[in-house]
Amino acid sequence: MMMNRDLVVPVARFPLEPPLPALRLPPASRPFLSAPGAHLGHRARQRAAATAAMPDRQVAPAAVASSATAGGWGKGLSKENKLWGGRFEESVTDAVERFSESVSFDRALYKQDIMGSRAHAAMLAEQGLITIIDKDRILKGLDEIERSIEAGEFSWRIDREDVHMNIEAALTDLIGESAKKLHTARSRNDQVVTDLRLWCRDAIDDILMHLKHLQVALVNLALKNEGLIVPGYTHLQRAQPVLLQHLLLSYVEQVFLSTGL
Repeated sequence: MMMNRDLVVPVARFPLEPPLPALRLPPASRPFLSAPGAHLGHRARQRAAATAAMPDRQVAPAAVASSATAGGWGKGLSKENKLWGGRFEESVTDAVERFSESVSFDRALYKQDIMGSRAHAAMLAEQGLITIIDKDRILKGLDEIERSIEAGEFSWRIDREDVHMNIEAALTDLIGESAKKLHTARSRNDQVVTDLRLWCRDAIDDILMHLKHLQVALVNLALKNEGLIVPGYTHLQRAQPVLLQHLLLSYVEQVFLSTGL
């Protein structure tokens, strides 16, 4: 049983390059993150192009250090007073610190946190709430902290609780009083919401690229198995015979209906 090739791939709906039937997954400098074609959105194309141009570098994992063993930015510092601990005469116990910290996992948001801080510093300067000199110091300090994190040299401290306070405290250690002005007109809750939204936006772009490459792979597999009949299943039991091409392209269609890709 053979099928008309025009019925196998709805070309108008899947404008893939190069033209069918010579579909091939584009070469990727990093797995599934090569530059996509024009069928992706503008922001996704920008991110993919930037990713393809980046060297294949792995960021060294940074250890989360306690206040007693912290090196790098936190080297030699004792426990700090908590923002919420103004009425306490003594510092919290290690057990409480381990229970309340989130830096062991939310440090994954460091790029988004620094991105938000850069934008916030620019806004404060534009509104006249901080000077241009303070803004430049803050931006330069954030750049240095980001380089330190990506080089694996930054010490994440549990006594600073989360990614936000670790970066803010490190910035204060680095540039002094100018860093304290960065917290003007925003709370840590603002940072949490902003960081998560930025992270989700970036993750969605990556997922969409993965799905597009999945569609290409399924179409290629369908073209290699033209006319192949396989048993269909219903309720885990064999049912009517179907073309493998139809089965594979049904998943391509599901991605299209869900995402518009």
